[in-house]
Amino acid sequence: MTAATDSPYSSPLPAALFAQFRADRAALPITGFELDAEPRFSRHLPRLPGAEALICFTRISDEQALVAEIATQQRFFTERQQRLEWKVYELDEPPTLRQRLAEAGFVAGEVEAFMLYPLERPWQPRRQMDGSRLAVRRISDDAGLRALIALQEQVWQIELGWLYQQMSQTLARQPQCLSVFGAYAGRQLVGTGWIDFPAGSAFAELHGGSVLPDWRGQGVYSALLAPRLAEARERGLRWLGVDAAPMSRPILEGLGFSCVCLSWPMRWQP
Repeated sequence: MTAATDSPYSSPLPAALFAQFRADRAALPITGFELDAEPRFSRHLPRLPGAEALICFTRISDEQALVAEIATQQRFFTERQQRLEWKVYELDEPPTLRQRLAEAGFVAGEVEAFMLYPLERPWQPRRQMDGSRLAVRRISDDAGLRALIALQEQVWQIELGWLYQQMSQTLARQPQCLSVFGAYAGRQLVGTGWIDFPAGSAFAELHGGSVLPDWRGQGVYSALLAPRLAEARERGLRWLGVDAAPMSRPILEGLGFSCVCLSWPMRWQP
C-alpha cells in the first residue's frame, strides 16, 4: 500500500485492495487441497472425494494465451474426470475472463460480492439477538459439525459431505486455522458460520453464514458474526474478508463491510 493508504480507515482504491489480497493469498494452500501456484493463476486440486477443483487469481494479459489456457485446463480436468470451479473476480486479468470461460462452456453461478472489513474499526450490530431465546456457541465436536453440515445442505440444497471431511480434518489437525460457531434455540441449531485463519495471511475469511428461513430477521446473522470478528481482531489481523451472496451483502454493508469487487463462480465438468 502507498503512504496515503497506510490506515484501514483511508479506504484504498478497490484495485489496490484486491492486489494486496491476491498477493497475500495466491501462494497459500487450502486445507484438503494440493496447490499449484503458477504466475498466471492458482490451481487447487482436491484430496477429498466429491470436492471441486478450484482455479483463482487469474493473471493472463493476452487474449489468445487465455483461450489456449482455458482449453489446456479443460483437457487436464477431463483426464482427471474432475469438476472445476474457475473463480472470476471483477479485477482479474483480462477483463474478458468471464466471457471467455462462458464461451468455453463454463456456467456462471450466482454473483457474489468480495467484501472487506478493517478490523481496527469499532463494530456494533444493528440488531441485537434475543439472548433469552437464542445463544451462540462454539462448535468443536463431531455431532455439532454434522448438524452444521445438515443445516447448510438444507439452506443451499446441495450435498456437502466433502465439506464435513474438510472441516473435520482441519479441526483435528489444525484447530488454530478454523473457528466454527452455531446459533441455537434450545437444542435446535438455527444458524451457522465459521472463519478461516490461513497461516501467514493478514486476511481472515468468513464462510457459511446461514440461517434457517424461520429465524431470519432476528439478529442471528449478526450475532454469529460478532465472535468471529472479535477473534480475528484478537489475533491481530488487519482485514476480515467474505464472498457475500446477494442476500448477505446488504446486511454486511450495514455492518461496515465494503465491496471491493464482484465475483462469479464459473463451473465446468467433463
